[in-house]
Amino acid sequence: MGALTSRPDATYISARPSDVSGGIIARQEYAKVDINVGKDWFERIIVEAEIVYTRYPVKGVYPYLPYGAKLARNLEELVHERLEASGHEPIVFPSLIPLSLFKREVDFFEGFMPEALLASRKLSGEELEEPLVLRPTSEVPIYHVFAQLISSYRQLPLKVYQTVNVYRIETRATAPLLRLREVTLFNEAHVFCRSEGEARRIFEEAVELYRGIYDHLRIPYVIVKSPPWDLFPGAVENYDFITVLPDGKVLELASVINLGQKFARAFKVRFQDVDEEVKYAWQLCYGIGIDRMIAALVWLHGDSRGLVLHPDVAPIQVVVVAIPPEPELVEGARGAVASALSGYRVHVDDDTQRTPGWKFYYWEQRGVPVRVEVGRRELASSTLTLVDRVRFEKARVPLSSAAEEVERRMELVRGALWERAVTKVSEALRKRALLLDLDFDRGECEAVEEERGVSTLGKVVGSNFLPEECVGKMLFGKKY
Repeated sequence: MGALTSRPDATYISARPSDVSGGIIARQEYAKVDINVGKDWFERIIVEAEIVYTRYPVKGVYPYLPYGAKLARNLEELVHERLEASGHEPIVFPSLIPLSLFKREVDFFEGFMPEALLASRKLSGEELEEPLVLRPTSEVPIYHVFAQLISSYRQLPLKVYQTVNVYRIETRATAPLLRLREVTLFNEAHVFCRSEGEARRIFEEAVELYRGIYDHLRIPYVIVKSPPWDLFPGAVENYDFITVLPDGKVLELASVINLGQKFARAFKVRFQDVDEEVKYAWQLCYGIGIDRMIAALVWLHGDSRGLVLHPDVAPIQVVVVAIPPEPELVEGARGAVASALSGYRVHVDDDTQRTPGWKFYYWEQRGVPVRVEVGRRELASSTLTLVDRVRFEKARVPLSSAAEEVERRMELVRGALWERAVTKVSEALRKRALLLDLDFDRGECEAVEEERGVSTLGKVVGSNFLPEECVGKMLFGKKY
């Protein structure tokens, strides 16, 4: 865990660019943007940038629009790739769970009673044979099925995952991407282990897997060990990945949960070990919400001009604008980038009615990392003019080196995203959260909660931006 990153300036002012090898630098004005954006900005930008639709007639339910769905898909693919690289296999399970099955593990059932949805009859009024729970999470159906499929130690460890919708009526205070009643994209992994030691090893591997995902996305996080009185229903231990948003509230990004043998005993998940003794499996589950991942990316990386998307997950990595937007120039631009930038997700803006200035604003608001401008001069000289989303530096480069310069600009964006996010999270943490030298004493923690109007988040066990001395302290804050 590294030391606290030094705080960059609250605004980015581009310096005069240096020469790019083989190219000519175009004249440009200094660009200034404000990274201090609040809740009103967040709620406005996810609508204006067409991430989600916020007026659906069910509270806490928000459909993804095409641009937002593409961003979500790219994030989902990133998570799936990491899981499969570490031995997880995909599954797809139903969202309807018989109530009798859902009651099998008592702590789990009681924990989800206040928020799970139940379907008991058809629209016609006819009663169902058995009431059905609408999935709040998938432990029950997955463990019921794999209890029938697991029989030998040779099958273990078994790692599976899926990304699904889950339904929880947790709160009246819903918010797009932050607090949902239908979590549209919840990735959950489930692991069946042969021994307690094997479960502990894979638990630690899962923590590292999630670390890798959020490090890659340039999202600052704190890992906390949850207090014993606030565990996931049915769990024996869980770690939560959290971040602090600019409004001072804590957003849970992911959880890694040790279930011990409680579910294995409830659902009779057993196997014959090498000594021919029949034993109960040890189980883990861990989950990461794509919706909240998007919320963190939008708010922690965005600025007064709009979104600033990580190049690796942006729906469009490079947008091409012809100047002026005449049909022959649009087609010339399309041809120029077809081979030069074939390795990127490129969109050629072929609208001939809108002005270049309007297009610049539109694509900057949507957070496209790099803009390419093509005019008659560029076509005549086989060059492209490039502009990045964070420093707005313009450079004209030969087609032969365009891909190299695009990648350089994207790396600049990645670096700026980390600086911005650490600035925002560190400031919010200092203003709104508490780090205290307390142990897991419920009485002491509840006294702090009552006095300061906060929740006990847990004991810090790791972070990618806090100093080492924070490890072991109890973290308090207000949660979404």
